[in-house]
Amino acid sequence: MLIGFYEDSITYELHDVMIIGSEASVMGSATWHSAGIETFGQNFSGIIGMENGKIVWKRFMGVWTNSLAKDFLWPTTEAKDIMSDYNEMRKHMMEVEQ
Repeated sequence: MLIGFYEDSITYELHDVMIIGSEASVMGSATWHSAGIETFGQNFSGIIGMENGKIVWKRFMGVWTNSLAKDFLWPTTEAKDIMSDYNEMRKHMMEVEQ
């Protein structure tokens, strides 16, 4: 499900909604657009419920997609010629679909 407009807006894509009693677990992605250009992205997960007749976030966690690789660790080894194998593994790790 895609919600939002394209120009200067945020679009949301819901990947999963699981209803548990009077609350729901929600997972999705948000994409920010400015002048038609995708500027930021965030993956999120949370629990929503009703309070005073309104749907509210009970718990929320979001991760900015541009920060996912900033803390990537380099290997700590003294083995010779390991970096080419390591870089090949890292390349394949980045090929996952979102």
